[in-house]
Amino acid sequence: MNASNLLPLRVLVVEDDPAQQLLTGMVLERIGITDFTTASSTAEALTRLNALSDRDWQYHLVLTDFNMPPGADGLELIKTIRADFRLRHLKIIMVTSEDNLNLQSELRRHLAGYLKKTKLTKATLLEVIQQQLLPH
Repeated sequence: MNASNLLPLRVLVVEDDPAQQLLTGMVLERIGITDFTTASSTAEALTRLNALSDRDWQYHLVLTDFNMPPGADGLELIKTIRADFRLRHLKIIMVTSEDNLNLQSELRRHLAGYLKKTKLTKATLLEVIQQQLLPH
């Protein structure tokens, strides 16, 4: 299983925990996605997205956590992306430790996918990405 049919894919990883950023980056690299950037907060993510939204170089996918103190959380990031005509095309996959079923159903309309951090492996991440980015 590899991501050769997804390349070139540019990913923004939004995660406040440096260890989780590293783990997510390692999983992305294991599936062959090396063109990714990390952001530690919603504000940093929006700065990165807005800096590139008017150029030819754009992100294709955002992997975001839900809980990101201080300030806005992952839901706020998702709503901001969806409200911006330059960014709303982005696929968003939430990678989180949240286990609240109500949270999942509220977010479902905004997300391309959802993955629990405890299930973050090469196979599971590749499966979620392929489901959302490849034509069905």
